[in-house]
This record gives sequence, C-alpha cells and structure tokens, in this order.
Amino acid sequence: MELLNDHLLLNTAENLFLIPLKDVLFVQSSGTYSYIIGVAEEKWELSRPINAYQLPLESTGFCRIHRSYMVNVLHIRRVDKIGKLVYLFNGTSIPYSRPGYQALQCFLKNQQISSELLKL
Repeated sequence: MELLNDHLLLNTAENLFLIPLKDVLFVQSSGTYSYIIGVAEEKWELSRPINAYQLPLESTGFCRIHRSYMVNVLHIRRVDKIGKLVYLFNGTSIPYSRPGYQALQCFLKNQQISSELLKL
C-alpha cells in the first residue's frame, strides 16, 4: 500500500487498485493480514498487519480506535459511549477500546472537528 495524494495504491497478487481515501471506511486487522473496507462494500486483502499502515494513514484522517481497527473519521456518524461502538454513516458499527476512544478524542480535537460528535 502506498499513499498518492488523496488515494491509496494497493498492489495485490492479481491487480493494482487506486482507491480514493474518501471511499475507504476502515481498515481491519486479522492476524498478519489487514483488510481495507470500502464504501461500496469492497474488501481488499493486504499481506501486512495493521501496524504497518498506521502512521501513513493517521496523516490522512484515519484513527486507530482498537487494536484491530483504524477508522476514516469522515465516515463516523456517532460514538456510543455505553456500548463502546463507533457507528458509521452506512450503518456499520466498529468496537473501540479505552485507549482508542482517547486517541479519537485527541484526533478530533487536533483536527478541530466538531466536538458535538463526542460531546467533549
């Protein structure tokens, strides 16, 4: 995976994909593999763990909210503080951890995104 301006360049065994960052909902980790999940329910498999992508993606609007998830903050609809879930505009829910919630709060404050989302 490479970042090219506002796109991800994914090189898989069979194809080369150029995906707009705005079309990526989240990145999910599963062992030594990661999966990029797109808005049209696309799923791309990557052969590296999520840690390999954390630093580059954080600079583009993604936040690590759980050891297995990085979410594109632009797609967050609400944060359920009781159920510890982040809900995206498409209805998907993603769990967050306590450190992930703190990271999300810091990220939103630093990006000057409306605090109404988290009632900070």
